[in-house]
Amino acid sequence: MKAKILENSEKLLYITDECVRRFENDSKKKEDVDFFHEVKPAFEDAMKVMSEWKRDVLAWRDEAKPKYLFPAQIDSAEENFEQLVLQSFYKDSKAIRFKNMKQSIDYTIETVMDRLEAHSSLQ
Repeated sequence: MKAKILENSEKLLYITDECVRRFENDSKKKEDVDFFHEVKPAFEDAMKVMSEWKRDVLAWRDEAKPKYLFPAQIDSAEENFEQLVLQSFYKDSKAIRFKNMKQSIDYTIETVMDRLEAHSSLQ
């Protein structure tokens, strides 16, 4: 389970970086995005990884009981991730809010990775 969490954590960090690139590049474009051909497939793929990650992290958290990692953080990361992926396609999103969401998501994912490594080294 730990290996899968780390693998999905890396995937999620990559997806958040892709969202930033898309947001920065696409905000300069004039045309609208095709929801069914661009947004929906990217969103569904990203949320599949996030739902697996969340399920595994919460199960691991209940088992390992790491300090300073709470279910509300995981829920919040999921909600922010959902918004980040969607907003990365639309040029009318606020840049500061977008970057703050990304930082929040990355912090939670990196915290999970740190707790996993710390817990592994204790055993």
